[in-house]
Amino acid sequence: MMKQRVVWVDDTRDPFSNMWNPVATNKKYISGEAVIVWLKSYDDFTSWLDTALEDKCSRFPSLFCFDHDLGEEKNGLDCVKYLVEFCLDNNIELPTCICHSSNPVGRENIISYIDSYRKTLNK
Repeated sequence: MMKQRVVWVDDTRDPFSNMWNPVATNKKYISGEAVIVWLKSYDDFTSWLDTALEDKCSRFPSLFCFDHDLGEEKNGLDCVKYLVEFCLDNNIELPTCICHSSNPVGRENIISYIDSYRKTLNK
């Protein structure tokens, strides 16, 4: 069985640490073992995503975990917007997305954007 992929977008929180690994491998979203891809910036995220479909032996990630503040001009919301456009352009269902940001306004913006997109699809 192929391991599920989780994309962790955060400039500082280590998804492999004991503190954050339970979020990245939460059994609510992931069944079985997972391969975690840690991306620390918007540029890392977009570059990785643009090549994600090239590897025919790998599955598209089943979970994306976003921080809002990435320590640069572009943030987690910009990554979410890019992911939504990527999924639309490639006819891929938007995977499960969660936000682990400690920035309450940023977290709400990310969640609201994802919810609005999903509501638009269900009309």
